[in-house]
Amino acid sequence: MNTKNLVRLVIVLIFSTLIELKAQIVYKAIPAQSKIEIKGTSTLHNWEMISTDMFCVVTAKNETTESPEIVKFDFSMKAKSLKSGKSMMDNIAYDALKASKFPEIKFLVESLQAAGKSGSELNETLNGKITIAGVTKSVQTKIKRMIGTDGKTVVKGSLPIKMTDFGVEPPTALMGTIKTGNAITVDFALEFQKQ
Repeated sequence: MNTKNLVRLVIVLIFSTLIELKAQIVYKAIPAQSKIEIKGTSTLHNWEMISTDMFCVVTAKNETTESPEIVKFDFSMKAKSLKSGKSMMDNIAYDALKASKFPEIKFLVESLQAAGKSGSELNETLNGKITIAGVTKSVQTKIKRMIGTDGKTVVKGSLPIKMTDFGVEPPTALMGTIKTGNAITVDFALEFQKQ
């Protein structure tokens, strides 16, 4: 290949990469309008922990369609950002989550399939991997995605999991007289702004 053809090839590759990058849209979660809520039970009462401190970026393409195709979805939050309003409970939860050794909870979406539409609400099935306390598991859940005309998108869903699936022993308190249930539900409502 002569130098002239090599230069042409490089120019074509650069322009095709720029076109592909321009076709992608980035959405970033707005923490103040987003919430992760973990709900569980115990022998004393139901409990919940909430976090609004997270990092979540979604890359999509096909901006001209009603439902941009998700190319990448990365979510992470500090385990110690979860708060119950009771510091003793928080500390017990952080110990159970091994938050000192594994400070982040992560979620990576692998695929998203359309499952129907109701008005401006898209019903989808989300498949991904969640990492809690250093253990990664594949999960699947149903989500609702609402796309606003103001450049904002809201994603809501609920994910039931078992603590022991992630090597987390359900916490106890008061010398074992109060025990939490193994099953928890992770509810999420994430609001994204187009960047």
